[in-house]
Amino acid sequence: MEVGKGDGALCARGFEIDLVWDDGKLSGITLRSTTGRNLVLKYGQHLLPLSIERGKSMNVPVEQLL
Repeated sequence: MEVGKGDGALCARGFEIDLVWDDGKLSGITLRSTTGRNLVLKYGQHLLPLSIERGKSMNVPVEQLL
């Protein structure tokens, strides 16, 4: 069983991302914005447009990306 997490990875345009996976599959995503911009999160063939206010965090519903 592959379980793990990655915290605080810096992304383009002022975002940080935390990822959690279980049994080798994505199970959790938290995004933080330092700029308050919009973004489109892509996972496989799925696209999810998001808007996060500056300084705020958002837990992304993984089931929307699977």
